[in-house]
Amino acid sequence: MVQIVLQDKKSGEICGIRESNEIPGTDYWIDCDEDSLIVKGDFPSPKKQIIRNEIPVFSKDLLPVCAYDEECNVLMQAFVNKNAIELSLKEGSAHYFSRSRNKMWKKGEESGHIQKIRKILFLPDYDLFLYEVDQKSAACHTGHYSCFYRLRSGKEELIVSEKIFEPGKVYKNP
Repeated sequence: MVQIVLQDKKSGEICGIRESNEIPGTDYWIDCDEDSLIVKGDFPSPKKQIIRNEIPVFSKDLLPVCAYDEECNVLMQAFVNKNAIELSLKEGSAHYFSRSRNKMWKKGEESGHIQKIRKILFLPDYDLFLYEVDQKSAACHTGHYSCFYRLRSGKEELIVSEKIFEPGKVYKNP
C-alpha cells in the first residue's frame, strides 16, 4: 500500500492524497521509504481550512500529512494524530507520529534539521493535513533536501537532487 500525493503540475499546490495498491503508469517521484509517491497532473483545487487553534475532528486516529516549503517542494509525507497537531501549533515546529516506532517525534530532534511551521492546513475532502514549513538543512534522513529525490519514468530511475549532508555524520544509527 502506498500513499499517492496529488500535486498540480502548474501551481505546485498539493491537491489531495489517496492510498493505493497500484503504482501509476505515468512518471512519479518516490520517497526514500518507497511508501509514498507524488503524481503531478491537472487536479482541481481542494477546499482548505487554516488551522490556528481548533483542530478538526478526525475520522481516524492517524491522518496523513505532507510537509512542503514555500516554493511548493514536497519535502516528506508522514502521519499525525491530534497530539502531533497540538504540539506543532504550540511549539511552532513540526511534530509527527511514527507508526514504526509507535510514538511522537519532533522533526529534527536528533539531526537538528527542524521544520519551522509557517502554517497548518486541513483538506477536509481528503482527511489530509498540510504543513507549510521552513526546512533547516534537509528533510530526508538520506541527506537529500526532500524525501522525494528520485523520479521514476517508465523503467528508469533518476536521482533528481544532490545530498546536502552525509547521514553517518549526523545520526548515531543511520
